[in-house]
Amino acid sequence: VILVDDYSSDGTRAWLSGLDTPWPIKIHLNAVNLGRGGAVKAGMGLASGDAIGYMDIDCEVSEVYLAAFVMAILGGSDFAVAKRVYMLRYRPYILFRHLQSQVYHWLIRRFIRVKASDSEAGYKFFSRRAVEAILSVSRFDNWFWDTEVTCFMEQGCFVMSEIPGAYLRNPLKTSSVRVLKDSLDYLHSMAKFRDYARTGNYKGSWLGKSDLDHPKKIKKYA
Repeated sequence: VILVDDYSSDGTRAWLSGLDTPWPIKIHLNAVNLGRGGAVKAGMGLASGDAIGYMDIDCEVSEVYLAAFVMAILGGSDFAVAKRVYMLRYRPYILFRHLQSQVYHWLIRRFIRVKASDSEAGYKFFSRRAVEAILSVSRFDNWFWDTEVTCFMEQGCFVMSEIPGAYLRNPLKTSSVRVLKDSLDYLHSMAKFRDYARTGNYKGSWLGKSDLDHPKKIKKYA
């Protein structure tokens, strides 16, 4: 288990530094805030297993699914991504966030042609060769990294799996999401990604213009 702290300011770093556990846990404290993608890649770079993955620490998609993800990778998949199953409640903020997520999914399917049902799910596992490829080509350190890496896996020669998982929002959790600013950042990153892909700026020309139309079948596990 690798715990990555992305230069937080809420006391988590001190808590991690004093963590006393008999389990084999690695703790990595980023010297600066890298962003979601940068933090995940830092942890991936420290991992040594054959099945390497991450989950959001708020556990809104439960840790009980970890075994299914590991089994998917060890069973031949290079990339396993959660497909979150929502229980919608009639609360304005929850409904708004769900609508915002659905609009974003429509945009990336329309303009980047990502086929995975839930590319933004914070629950992804990779094979060793997939991790090595991602670390060599990824250009995004922000929240758009989830879309970027999903597109890599679809357009490259990788076997993908989707695994459904119940998504239960924690009503006590505070969120750092800034709806307007983060939405604009996503759109800007999407435009940059399309430009990088079409002009061959990714190492190894992974996503040349012709690759954007490449069909890819995805395994779906019940």
